[in-house]
Amino acid sequence: MARASRRQTAGVSKRRLAVVMIIGDPWGTEIDGLRRALGDSQLRRIVPHITLIPPINVRDDALPEVLAVMRNAAATRRGPVTLTVGPVATFAPANPVLYLQVEPAGEVRSLFNACLVGPLERPQQREFVPHVTIDINRPDDEHAAARSLLSGYRADVTIERLDLMQLAMIDGRERWQPIADADFGGAVSVDAGSLRVALTTSTLVDPVASATLELDSDRLLGNGMGDGLVVTARDPQGRAVGLAAGRRRGRRASVLRAIFVADGARRQGLARRLVEAWERVAVSGGAVRAVAPGLSSDERALLAHLGWDQSEPIPDRRFS
Repeated sequence: MARASRRQTAGVSKRRLAVVMIIGDPWGTEIDGLRRALGDSQLRRIVPHITLIPPINVRDDALPEVLAVMRNAAATRRGPVTLTVGPVATFAPANPVLYLQVEPAGEVRSLFNACLVGPLERPQQREFVPHVTIDINRPDDEHAAARSLLSGYRADVTIERLDLMQLAMIDGRERWQPIADADFGGAVSVDAGSLRVALTTSTLVDPVASATLELDSDRLLGNGMGDGLVVTARDPQGRAVGLAAGRRRGRRASVLRAIFVADGARRQGLARRLVEAWERVAVSGGAVRAVAPGLSSDERALLAHLGWDQSEPIPDRRFS
């Protein structure tokens, strides 16, 4: 495992990346409880997940291609995938890892194969086995006891996206953190004036889109709790040309914080397309209301045209 999130090789900067399927709550917290009980040394280093592409060093200039591969892989699914994790198994004696089995394995294996392309392609030295690691250092003589104790554990988990993880130094310790993700279901192609764009949904503003649009992704999503809710528009060459970004607030509310369209894509109706797509994603997630604080007068005018209530200081949208 690399000792830093980036390495310098002959003047070329590299990132330590991995493609995974993060297991969110409530199942993630439950699995972390198992990991804590077993004393897993990786507990604070990475969240519960199913690895598709194990850690690999990738050049910075290959990051756009990595993200395109991940989006294309996510597009092979037409919606969320439900998997059963458990019971506990082990790779011993070849490897002391304890893990939760994952079924149906074929669902995950097809995503693995779709990711094994371009800069993420690597020689396969062993068979791919979908699993959720819960302990990497369990002594061999304790494997049987742990497997017996947890033999009845099974959970049906629903996963909605692929996540790109990067190894980074956080508070003086190496940790894996998500830097981009892609919802299953792929892109939706729409026309905006003379533009033909692909709209994708994610919880993060990926670093390539952020750099292309010269935007601060942290500012776009705002502070506080709740998953990000981002719709990004890309041209036929895959370049980001606009986005609508905010956060989900609980199960029934969302916050729209930013609407941005690149200079060359303006006055084509793209901002409207982005907001309409953002609203649809919010509603599909259960939102019955959205608010949009801190927007410009032009952005507020667009929301008013789309039916947002402007009678209060903060534009408000009630979904029927």
